[in-house]
Amino acid sequence: MSQREEYPLQALRELRERAKQQAMEGLAEALAEVERAAARVAGAVDALASARELRARKVREFDESVAAGRAGIAQMRTFEHYRQRLLDEERELLEDIEARKAAERRAREVSAEARAELEDTATQLEAVVKHRGGWDAERAVIRQRKDEAAMDEVATRIWREQSS
Repeated sequence: MSQREEYPLQALRELRERAKQQAMEGLAEALAEVERAAARVAGAVDALASARELRARKVREFDESVAAGRAGIAQMRTFEHYRQRLLDEERELLEDIEARKAAERRAREVSAEARAELEDTATQLEAVVKHRGGWDAERAVIRQRKDEAAMDEVATRIWREQSS
């Protein structure tokens, strides 16, 4: 019985398998980052909604106090400064939302690149696996031919011995 031949591209296959595993891990991390970025955007949008709600409530409360005659000119000026500060905070929140959306877009781009990398490494691994299948089939044919040749030789020798 002959010794089984080692596949010459086994090291390459192992490298491709490791590359695919790393690509899968990279994609998982990229997708997790997309989720985290989306959550940060949602949190910032919620903060903006809360800030707008606060400003509207404070304006309504102040308007009620003015209508009731409890606020003078000085309080009106003070409140106008306060309202402007609330508007400035809302603008800052809008800028923050835009920055977070940009970060989310970048995270989505990175995840698309990671997905493409995974597809590429999977294709490369598939090519090596397919080659291995062909190589194994070729080796099986060669072994079968050798076995048949050996059996033919044995049969010929027996026939010669019996014929002599």
